[in-house]
Amino acid sequence: MKKALLLVMLMGAIGGYAQINNGDFESGNTPPTFNTDYPVGFGVYTHEIVNAGWNNRTSHDQPGDSLMRLDGRLSNSENNLVWGQNVSVNPNTNYDFSFWIDPRTNCTAVVEVFVNSASQGVFTFTPTGGWQNQLVNFTTGPGTSINLEIRQANFGHFTDFNLDDLELSSQGLGVGESTPVNSTSKEAHIKLFPNPNNGSLRLKIDDAKEKPKVGSTLIFDSSGRLVSDLSRQATVEQVTNEIILNTTALPAGLYILHIEVNGKAHKKKFIKQ
Repeated sequence: MKKALLLVMLMGAIGGYAQINNGDFESGNTPPTFNTDYPVGFGVYTHEIVNAGWNNRTSHDQPGDSLMRLDGRLSNSENNLVWGQNVSVNPNTNYDFSFWIDPRTNCTAVVEVFVNSASQGVFTFTPTGGWQNQLVNFTTGPGTSINLEIRQANFGHFTDFNLDDLELSSQGLGVGESTPVNSTSKEAHIKLFPNPNNGSLRLKIDDAKEKPKVGSTLIFDSSGRLVSDLSRQATVEQVTNEIILNTTALPAGLYILHIEVNGKAHKKKFIKQ
């Protein structure tokens, strides 16, 4: 009984829908919705929206998608806004902000995240030769919008990096529920089964008529810690067009799946037995 009650409490604690899709990088070099202090170009103190960034690195989740390549500032400056956006939110609600950074070879990237000018932490990314994820949790105030920012926090030589897959999600859906980015009543939802599962998850898209395109596929534990990146391991069954995920390596417990399907980001909870 105690175990069942704890499970019910955990199931109600986490969920959500994505409100930022890849930082609006797909708009190209003249984005209508995000702000930056780094002008477009290839040189000192610049940024470009490209398909391949420093180290010839492609998008974290899907080669061909857009990312930001940033040439970091050499000296301390107030003009250090890498990315910023005003976002509509629910008042007094818990949110997760996730993003990926890949430092240029021999570079270290240090960034600071702000919500309405309040720092949410300073985060360091070392040149490990691949994408690194950061998840930031915060609670909104009584307002219905926030100013969300990523600012460069270190200066000098060797501060260049790639930025990709920015996502802001509220917490509040039940196990197996999902709402896509910019969803409308005509957009298909995805169903997750079996739930609980013993090592294999299937995701079925309502009214799927062609093979789905699977992008970023991340699994977080109930504390919000990234525990598995299945972005390059998800398979699609040819006959049913169902997405198959292998969760064998996960210990028993409650998890949150962040998955991008056909350009729409979904967030779903599931239980591993």
